[in-house]
Amino acid sequence: MTRKRKSKSTHYGKGQYRPAPNGRGFDCRITIRGKRHESRQPDERAARVWLDAADSDTPLTCPLTRAQMLDAQEAIAKLPTGITLSKLADIWMEREAREPITTGDAVGRFLDSRERRVKPITLSGYRQTLKRLATVLPEMLADVTPKHIDSFVSQYSGVSHNSVLVNVSVFLNHAVHEGWLSSSPASRIKKVRAPEPQKGILTVNEAAALLHTDEIVNPRIIPYLALGMFAGIRPGELQRISSTAITGRYIALTGSDTKTADARTITIRPNLHKWLKAYKPNGRIAHLSPRRQNRAVSELRKAAGVGGWPKDCMRHSFATYAYEHEQDLNKIAAEMGHQGTVVFFKHYRALATPGDGKRFFSIEPRLGTNWERSVKKSVK
Repeated sequence: MTRKRKSKSTHYGKGQYRPAPNGRGFDCRITIRGKRHESRQPDERAARVWLDAADSDTPLTCPLTRAQMLDAQEAIAKLPTGITLSKLADIWMEREAREPITTGDAVGRFLDSRERRVKPITLSGYRQTLKRLATVLPEMLADVTPKHIDSFVSQYSGVSHNSVLVNVSVFLNHAVHEGWLSSSPASRIKKVRAPEPQKGILTVNEAAALLHTDEIVNPRIIPYLALGMFAGIRPGELQRISSTAITGRYIALTGSDTKTADARTITIRPNLHKWLKAYKPNGRIAHLSPRRQNRAVSELRKAAGVGGWPKDCMRHSFATYAYEHEQDLNKIAAEMGHQGTVVFFKHYRALATPGDGKRFFSIEPRLGTNWERSVKKSVK
């Protein structure tokens, strides 16, 4: 009687496998830490997978089925380098543990939280950016990926790209703080290098035309314009201060008056002293509401023949002409409320030709009337 020869085992890793006696599958065997483990797998590929899994730090006590093995192989093939199935499972479980929230709800909650904490113009920027963002993101905030954010901000270029990225990053960091996300999808997106756009300023002739026309048309807003042009005070700060902040030699702004909540003093230049003496303010510097104040300035521009009114042009004009005329950078930066000189050069100084600063700070009243006479004249 002829005896059947045992099939030869194939060594693989630290184990071995061989065809099953009944010809259905492969018998696998491996010894780990002195303990022998065996399993029957449906084919040779599954046998190798089982041995790979068993030869890990934790012995395989519950072998996977063939379908599970094949599914695991396909999943591993799709993973990026350095990411394991265990790591992916941890990420998924962490995601499931976070508060489920839709992108639209998250945007709404963020805007509500910022409504009384930031300036209206900043809130408007958040609202415009995030409402556009919400239309292109997945419905659930937890499904947002860096690719979504990069695709959105890539629509913009230069300074706009960086501004949009800042708004989006503030929103996503808020989402992390609230527990809606584990990390910000925008954290690895870099700002682009973009030249700062040229700041819009008033020419010397435009500034003179505005003030000299104002002496006739509406002398009430002369202190507002003069302090903006010749002291560099922000329009929002001009809305808050009153004549009590003005002394004979300087203007004292308290922390409640300034944008940054830091007190500062500003030297009154000789021509500004003449404007404030001729049109002495009494009470609030901006006697109109912001909307009516802007309308009054718009009407004055038309009367003076001044076409453009760039954003913060009075403050930028002061910075530009004061630096060209006085060349005292530290003093001007301190008067504008800057901590250091980097912000001044990056955001405020425009180009000016030699002599423009002297001409700008030589603009003086023509009529020489006092405040009371000017008011009576404007009423008539």
